[in-house]
Amino acid sequence: MVMRVGMIGFSEGNGHPYSFSAIVNGYDKAAFDLSGWGVISGYLQKREKTEFGFKGVKVTHAWSECRESTEQLCLACNIEAACDNVTDMLGAVDAVIIARDDWPNHFDLASPFLKNGCYVFVDKPLTLDDEQLRRFEDFLYNKRLMSCSGFRFSTEINLIKPELKKIGPIRTITGTVVNDLQKYGIHLIDAINGADMNLGRPLEISRIPSGASSFNILYENGTNLLLNCLGEATKTFHLSFFGKYGNLHVDLDDNFGAFKATLKNFFDLPNSQQMIKPSETIQTMRLLMSSKKLDVGHSKRLA
Repeated sequence: MVMRVGMIGFSEGNGHPYSFSAIVNGYDKAAFDLSGWGVISGYLQKREKTEFGFKGVKVTHAWSECRESTEQLCLACNIEAACDNVTDMLGAVDAVIIARDDWPNHFDLASPFLKNGCYVFVDKPLTLDDEQLRRFEDFLYNKRLMSCSGFRFSTEINLIKPELKKIGPIRTITGTVVNDLQKYGIHLIDAINGADMNLGRPLEISRIPSGASSFNILYENGTNLLLNCLGEATKTFHLSFFGKYGNLHVDLDDNFGAFKATLKNFFDLPNSQQMIKPSETIQTMRLLMSSKKLDVGHSKRLA
């Protein structure tokens, strides 16, 4: 039995429809080179053929608001059907991946599939609207919906988990990332969530005066995360962990490994215990919502 997956994209500057589809289906290099996603093509070419694909899973349908872009994606990633309307996938697929990070569109795109019983993965952030988040909650708890950054399952974080235990308890974490908190800071927040450090829930977020867009997040166990979002800058996804017995520094670079692990967890959703607690996803979205309204020099307690 094959899980048939629909791929929904694009949003500006986000090549996830290409990376996700290629990891599942493999790819045609000549067609991929015409897509304009040279960075993605570069890291795909470094992987062995045996690293692509999942047993019993195939991206069979794709849709975007631009028919030409959809057809190019299908050619590059061996997808059979380019749909004219997103709802053409209803009844034709078992799961969909909403591979676009423009959160205001997520609920309208996901809702028909969730109501139809499909499994749905939504690219980060799930939503920064409180009412939409409430309407998503049942689907999170019923294991029909998953949403996170790919770095929630970061290769580098998985490798250092044993070392994190050795240097603990962790007292302070610092993170530095390009662009803004909502679309890029969440990469680091989710990576920390995936590190299994038992920080508890975030209690308070403060916006700090700095040359970047900087926030301090206080967690339930007393650990704080100082997160610096650089805006336009060279690629940076860095975390430093400072513990009682030492410190660790890590750059998150393995997009392929993180994406493949994320997809595996999504495809396993029907048959396994949910890897991400729904409460964690909800807490992270509420944290991002609070950051949007926060002026420099101010703090907000989190519910």
